[in-house]
Amino acid sequence: MKPLSGERGHESPVKVGLVFAMHQLIATFGVEIGAAILTFSSFSVLRPLNPRALTLHNASWILTELPYFPMQVLLGFWSGWWFARRCRWRSMLWVWVLPLLILCYALVAVPTLTPDAAPSVFATASPFSHYLGSGCSLKDQCVDQLLVTMPLYASVSYSLGALIGRVTHHMGRHEQQSAG
Repeated sequence: MKPLSGERGHESPVKVGLVFAMHQLIATFGVEIGAAILTFSSFSVLRPLNPRALTLHNASWILTELPYFPMQVLLGFWSGWWFARRCRWRSMLWVWVLPLLILCYALVAVPTLTPDAAPSVFATASPFSHYLGSGCSLKDQCVDQLLVTMPLYASVSYSLGALIGRVTHHMGRHEQQSAG
């Protein structure tokens, strides 16, 4: 008996590992690069409408200095949803684990990844403020949140998008079978 479409039989551990690694890269670096390309492209195309507001500096600010990295979160969610409706790998739901472990390690053991940053970076109240709050900013030459926190936010949103994509795809198939 063949597995139903979307169900996985006994896959080799190598294949499962490679698929997970692919989704991990998409959910973190792919989302980060994709958000940059989309934001800079959009600002370039729309710049004639408002040349003062739609500058490359503002595009960079949106990508790197807005709290919680909304462009990356939105693209991560959409990407997870889109891929889940097409390939439905369970590993998509778990890509947030590795970035979370990296953040936990950084919170416990790594005061900063950028020791050459401005002195104000080291005056933060706690590692939580440094990695999750306003204690590390790109304007102070501190890239810790871009390297540690943003991949976590992007991967969590990718996994949530994948979960919703799987659920809505499954519900759509169930409704079609009931109607038929």
